[in-house]
Amino acid sequence: LSLFERAAALLAPDDPHRLEVECMLGKSLKDLSELPRAVALLQSVAHRSRIANDRRTELRAEVELVWPRLLDGSLSDAAAEELLDEAIALHREAMELNPKRVTSYWTLGAVCAQSQRWKEAAEAYTRGLQLDSRDHKKWREAAGLYLASGDTAAYRRACSQMLDQFAD
Repeated sequence: LSLFERAAALLAPDDPHRLEVECMLGKSLKDLSELPRAVALLQSVAHRSRIANDRRTELRAEVELVWPRLLDGSLSDAAAEELLDEAIALHREAMELNPKRVTSYWTLGAVCAQSQRWKEAAEAYTRGLQLDSRDHKKWREAAGLYLASGDTAAYRRACSQMLDQFAD
C-alpha cells in the first residue's frame, strides 16, 4: 500500500481529513497512470465532498479528473476545449480558496498552455514564481511561455534571473 492508502485506511470514514487524503491518493494513482482506479476514486471524492459541503476538496478532485478525461481520446475538439475552459474556471476558483498553493498556479499555467492561451499561462507562472522561485524547471517553463505569449522582455528577464539564481 502507498503512503496515502495507509493514511486513508487509518482514518475513520467520517474523519474530516479522509476526503483530502483520498484526493491525494487519487492524484498519486493518476500520476502513476493507474487511471481507472484514479478516476473512480476521484469521482467518489468529488461526490462525497459535495455532500459534505467541502468545496476545496471537491475542486481538487474535479481538477484532477480533467486530464484523464482529456487523455482518453473520446472527446471531440469542441468538447475538449469546453473541458479545458471548465478546468481553467475550476483552477481559478480553487486558487481563490487557497491563493498561496503554488501548485495551483503551475497547473493553471499548464491548462492554459494546452489551450494555447499563452498570456494567461505566463501570468499563472509569474504568480507561481512569486510564491516559490526555487524550481529551475518552472523558470524554464515560464520563459517558454513568455516567449510564446510574445513578451520577449519578460523572456529575457526570466532567463537572466534564472542564470543569476541557478548559476551553480
